[in-house]
Amino acid sequence: ALDAFQASGDLWGIVNASDILGHSLAAVGDYEAAREVYERALGAGVRDLHAETVPLLYHYGLSRLRADDVEAATRLFDECRRLAERESPFLRWHAAMGQAQLARRAGDDEEATRHFEAALAFVREAIAGGLDNRMVRVAIVVTLIFFFQNALVRRPRFYTWVRRSYLLFILVWLGWYAKAQLSVVNVLTF
Repeated sequence: ALDAFQASGDLWGIVNASDILGHSLAAVGDYEAAREVYERALGAGVRDLHAETVPLLYHYGLSRLRADDVEAATRLFDECRRLAERESPFLRWHAAMGQAQLARRAGDDEEATRHFEAALAFVREAIAGGLDNRMVRVAIVVTLIFFFQNALVRRPRFYTWVRRSYLLFILVWLGWYAKAQLSVVNVLTF
């Protein structure tokens, strides 16, 4: 799957597949293979996704820390913090956890506890805020369009407006910004 994402230039696919594969490799102790996967993703330009890269950087930093490469882990956690600082609490959680892991590794239990508590506060804030409300709203609208498309076509003017807006959103945000794609069947049937 990772090769297919790289061949198509799908950065979202690359970042997600690399994060899962690298995390899995690190979990079984194959830190060198995990490093290669993460470096391949970063070399493909996933940093251009900014906030979407935060979980990958966190897991990469964690794998470097487990491989006793504290300097690389510190660099990765710092980049994670920098990218997440103005983002959702869910993303800031990663940076706080990275700092907590570094403090724990250094034997500073008080500092580690402080960062773990900050991470927990970010998780609570994210849950209270509905994680990412924008994506939840988009998912709800797309789901409603899918289920009520028969009722929608009974009103031709409204249908035309909704259809053009939907397709413009898909083209601009999903296609150009996220460099992802939808199933052709769903787009053509709507």
